[in-house]
Amino acid sequence: MEELISVIVPVYNGEKYIRKCVESIMNNTYPHLEILLINDGSKDHSLEVCESIAKEFSTEEKRVKVFSKENGGIASARMYGLERITGKYLCFVDQDDIVYPYTYETLKRNMDDYQSDMCIGSINCIRGKKVQHVSTTVENKVIEREEIEDYILGFVKYQHHDISYLPTIWNCMYQKKIIDQYHITFKNFVSCDDDSIFNFDFLMHAQRVSFEKEFIYGWVQNIKSYSHNPKYIADFYRQNDSHYQYIVSQLKDTQLMKKKIDFQQFERYFHMENLIASTVNEAFPENKTAAKRSIAYLQKLFDDAKQLGCDFSDYPIKKVYREPYYLTDQCLKKGRVGLAFYMDRYLYHCLIMKMTYFLKMIYYKI
Repeated sequence: MEELISVIVPVYNGEKYIRKCVESIMNNTYPHLEILLINDGSKDHSLEVCESIAKEFSTEEKRVKVFSKENGGIASARMYGLERITGKYLCFVDQDDIVYPYTYETLKRNMDDYQSDMCIGSINCIRGKKVQHVSTTVENKVIEREEIEDYILGFVKYQHHDISYLPTIWNCMYQKKIIDQYHITFKNFVSCDDDSIFNFDFLMHAQRVSFEKEFIYGWVQNIKSYSHNPKYIADFYRQNDSHYQYIVSQLKDTQLMKKKIDFQQFERYFHMENLIASTVNEAFPENKTAAKRSIAYLQKLFDDAKQLGCDFSDYPIKKVYREPYYLTDQCLKKGRVGLAFYMDRYLYHCLIMKMTYFLKMIYYKI
């Protein structure tokens, strides 16, 4: 019998999307799967839809299991599923995304060929009828411990700002034994960023990591979906700082510390990245704080960053990065904190009202 692959799918208010997602998983050519649908306290009919899907699609070889819990966020839903899987291998899928018929067979074959602890596949970013390829590699290959450390350092040094560098969890397959051996869990420092820390922890212990050039995951950009809508996070800067402190604490007293890490530069880049993300966060329409108070708060963060030697003119953000971040970066390079806040708020107004002309105007003219 083929070795079991477990697939965890967190579900929150996903009644319109979850069926298509599960169908794509069930249509895989790999014969031995278990799919865990974790209903995270949905307020719509997601639980009923999941239970209907389980009855309709479950077979002896491909089992759909439904669990329901109180709402605790995506990190807690993923952890809930992680504690209940029985497979030797593990994958994740978001509720409104898709996988391809060859996905799990391809990833499993790659891991068998390279005897790897983790396989990172390539992604299709799907926006309506448009598909953008996001490759992790131009060839199938494997890296071992020294190269894995260099891979981690690329993340630590903030030399890369693209989705393909430090992988998300949903384009990866993992050996479950590594997770068990090193007690790797989901840590929710920031409400929207649990997967990067999970992968950081996994990579800190992996001995062999392989790459798959085939596009094995469809990342669906659906603005109506709960998981893709911008959300305001209170106390975002402090939460993100905890994220940074955790990374530093894990790097101390390891072989990685013997490599050339400029932690002062890392700290400066982190504070600039955190300030940009915090500005975007403060501008979300859901934030009910008065604009003047938000700007005063951001101005203090900006002044603190300057005291640390942060120089936005040296910040290596790319124009292809998400529009609000690029827009904020351009304003902060000029020291215009208030302008960054108001432009971001106007940008979200354009997104909500679908004012694409004004969206393009402020994006390309700032």
